[in-house]
Amino acid sequence: MPLENQILTFDYFYRKREMNPFAMDTLIVTLTRVCGEEYPGEEIFHAGGFDLFTVTESQMNALPEDPDQWQTLSFDLALIDNNPFYFSFITVNRNGNNLLIDNVRINDGTATRNPDRILAVELYPNPTSGSVRASWRGDPAEVTLFDNTGRVIQRKKKVAPGSSMDFKSPAPGMYSLRFDWPDGRQTSKKLIIR
Repeated sequence: MPLENQILTFDYFYRKREMNPFAMDTLIVTLTRVCGEEYPGEEIFHAGGFDLFTVTESQMNALPEDPDQWQTLSFDLALIDNNPFYFSFITVNRNGNNLLIDNVRINDGTATRNPDRILAVELYPNPTSGSVRASWRGDPAEVTLFDNTGRVIQRKKKVAPGSSMDFKSPAPGMYSLRFDWPDGRQTSKKLIIR
């Protein structure tokens, strides 16, 4: 019996590096189901080159400069019962550019039907030169700042809604802010520090 609304969602960034049609990378996402035995992965996404670009202007060794340069993809999985499974993100490097993947998550769909479980967080200003204010409705949260490799840069405990946070020490670039609440809810936002 399929589980309802099992959805894989992730964000990715990929920018054109140069006009050479052979210098373009490929991203493949597979789902492997383990049902007593391991079965070959089922390809659920495959794109490369022009079909993969989230930004079409060329730039060598590009990193995201704006949250709008990311694209979010979602796939309905129709998983069978409670059998184990795993995902593989496979890249084929053809001397293209930086291909970044972030915010990989699996959702059973319940959060979208239960507005009390959704916490919308607003960051401003974003981009920022250091200080940013985060607003949401609800309890204080632990806030963790990650760089684009997933390394923890700073962690702040018990941040109240509407509080201003100072991130002046990190180098300019794209970061991720993760908000964790005591009841287990979690959300992430991209933050650009100039």
